[in-house]
Amino acid sequence: MFHREFEIVSTQVNLAWDLRLASLMQILQDTALAGADDLGVGSDVAYLKGYLWVISRMDIDIIRVPKYREKIDVYTYPGKTLGFFYPRHFFIKDKNGEVIIRASSVWALIRREDRKIEMKNVFPELVGESLEGELPRPRRLTPMIKENILEERIVRYSDVDLNAHLNNTRYVEMIDDLISGKEHMERILTHVTLNYEREVKEGETITFVGQTGLKTEVTGYIGELPAFEAEVQYK
Repeated sequence: MFHREFEIVSTQVNLAWDLRLASLMQILQDTALAGADDLGVGSDVAYLKGYLWVISRMDIDIIRVPKYREKIDVYTYPGKTLGFFYPRHFFIKDKNGEVIIRASSVWALIRREDRKIEMKNVFPELVGESLEGELPRPRRLTPMIKENILEERIVRYSDVDLNAHLNNTRYVEMIDDLISGKEHMERILTHVTLNYEREVKEGETITFVGQTGLKTEVTGYIGELPAFEAEVQYK
């Protein structure tokens, strides 16, 4: 069980002083990579073996959204390895010890030379040890039909991360931008499911299709192929 403490700062919140979804994703992602480092299978080790860690799917259940200047405790642990997929679970507690967020994710390794998913288990020693038990696996979302186009966005330099592709947090920032600030102020985030289908590179154009509302369902297309699916629920 790996643990980190965070204090929510001004650059991580929205107009309501609530933690942004993208900031929550960043916290989970950074904690996951630090947890992998702690187990000796982090980004540096994977890189030297010729691989990059990537998220395949994530499911986040939000009981309460943390606020500006709130201190939270983030815990993560690996689940039982599924062939060449590596589950990782999370929970976040407030300073009263109450669980306010739970999340499950599935990670994979892509080969640096051809950017393809490695189909063998590179880290057989990573079998998983759980104090909390296995959380349900993230759901598989069906791509939305390419009909109701919401927006098109070109991926810029600042969108790209150390893996030379669109960062996981930028996907959800772009989805958030499909909804006005006024609408965000009138709703509370409760659940998020994300599926990543393929890498998105600098200079590519993402076509967002789907619908927004209390249940926002979006698929991002690169040409005719879906790059990711997202389902974001509010109340």
